[in-house]
Amino acid sequence: MKTLLAILTCCVFSAITFGQGASEWLAGLPEARDYVQKRASSYDRSGGNADYRRIAPGETLVLMDERGPGEITHFWTTMWAEGPALKALVLRMYWDEETTPSVESPLGDFFGLGLGDYVVYESAPLTVAPNRALNSFFLMPFQKHARITVSNEGSHDVPNFISTSTIALTRGRCPPVCSISTRNTAKRRRTMAGQISGSPTATKSWKTRRI
Repeated sequence: MKTLLAILTCCVFSAITFGQGASEWLAGLPEARDYVQKRASSYDRSGGNADYRRIAPGETLVLMDERGPGEITHFWTTMWAEGPALKALVLRMYWDEETTPSVESPLGDFFGLGLGDYVVYESAPLTVAPNRALNSFFLMPFQKHARITVSNEGSHDVPNFISTSTIALTRGRCPPVCSISTRNTAKRRRTMAGQISGSPTATKSWKTRRI
């Protein structure tokens, strides 16, 4: 009985907190913003409906390549492929023209699918929706430049890969956490340099193309 009461109390307070956050967000809609929002995606450049990209084994696809300052607010991707694609595709993110990635992870691991299987779940920073829709809401600020790639390090072809990144580009001003992020990235690069250089994927040469 006490356990049930505690669960009900948590649900009530969570609903109240969510309602307050939604009200504040709606109240701020008419306010002017100091950023320009844009998207980098795999849309069909010809105006058609072929919004997917093929990633052959050994190939790297550039998902986003943008100048800053700015902040990535949403990253979404979905795909259809045979074999262990969630493990075979490796996601890399580079900030401020660095040569080694700050993020280097199998695609599934980045979205909380460490076992390589699709599991529908929802959390504040990550969501896996039905039909293989992977969402990240981590705020990722950058000062000079941001680049996101995905490499097919498996033996199977990925015939259909779709992605969208939502970016808030500030007008000459870095987001508040950007300077802290830049310092931490530089420190992390120095700390992890030996491990990254010793990675089996660090010496591979990939064929790279843009979406």
